[in-house]
Amino acid sequence: MTDKLPGVQWTPANGMDGMMFVEKYCVPCGRDRPTSEGVDFDECLDSEICQILSASFRDEAIEWRQLESGEIICTEFQKPISNQNQEQLI
Repeated sequence: MTDKLPGVQWTPANGMDGMMFVEKYCVPCGRDRPTSEGVDFDECLDSEICQILSASFRDEAIEWRQLESGEIICTEFQKPISNQNQEQLI
């Protein structure tokens, strides 16, 4: 599966790198309600919790990629549903 993804798998070198990545990609992403909306983890359905973010704590987030240009991305980033709907209305 990783051969179809761009670049190479990226894992944070330290906690600060990880926090910066989560702030940039996970907080605004619609895949994880606890992170993007502040909803208590225990109140969420399994489908509302990002398995990629969970995998990152085991260094298994293959969707976190470093591109040839050096840019770090998450290949599964999704805009929150409210933002997606607003853009569709414009």
